Amino acid sequence: MLVRPSIARPLPSLLAITTGGLLVAFAPAVVAAAIVRNVRERGQVELPTLSGVLAIYLLVGMFYSFLYAAVQAAGDAFFAQVANPEPSDFLYFSYITQSTTGYGDFTPAADLGRMLAVTEALFGQIYLVTIVALIVANLRPRGR
Repeated sequence: MLVRPSIARPLPSLLAITTGGLLVAFAPAVVAAAIVRNVRERGQVELPTLSGVLAIYLLVGMFYSFLYAAVQAAGDAFFAQVANPEPSDFLYFSYITQSTTGYGDFTPAADLGRMLAVTEALFGQIYLVTIVALIVANLRPRGR
């Protein structure tokens, strides 16, 4: 069990977490629209396209970290190991889950957290083996 000294900084409120989460939730759609527009204009997949799809992957991980923090802020302990997690703990857990690395140092304490973690892991793997693989397979060097 991880033990941390008590810190006077409270976890952001549910309203602040929800607001940040919603901002991050809409960003992937904006990036996806820019990617589609870029590919249509150029007629090929270039390095900025790959950067865009990877940015979406990272934004989705960030969105899940907000979901996990919202569960904690709503009153339910999210992690079994830490009573007062830092925002960075949620982000760390999210990216470890999304990549399906799963070190095991943080685990969800309840069914809602487990369900969210499973959906993130499934999204992360399906996104990598479909969207990112498709972009990489069609990547062409920039024309001069």
